[in-house]
Amino acid sequence: MIITTMSQLIRRSEFAKMESNLYQNPGIVATTALIHLLLGLLVIFSHNVWELSWRVIITLGGWGFVLKGANRLFFPEIDTRVAFSIDRSGKHSWWVTIALILLLLFNLWILYMAFTV
Repeated sequence: MIITTMSQLIRRSEFAKMESNLYQNPGIVATTALIHLLLGLLVIFSHNVWELSWRVIITLGGWGFVLKGANRLFFPEIDTRVAFSIDRSGKHSWWVTIALILLLLFNLWILYMAFTV
């Protein structure tokens, strides 16, 4: 996730083009839905930790991937509408950059916690 977030920050316009093309192809939407489901289930089955510590964040992330995949499979039109409405002001919105930076910092923190605690 760190590598993906960094590449999205560095190559914003290319990712904007890829995103708009992604939602125009139902086969790719279904494939990404299955990938989300698979990754989420892998996390849930290997790290289903429900305790009051930072480790629950990983489990919640796995459930988030499962929900994202299920949403794309069952309701692809809603997922497409939400994706386009988030960026309707343009692909170079300042708040998208801030969100990506926060996501990068969050992922770096998770990585730090995973290898130091």
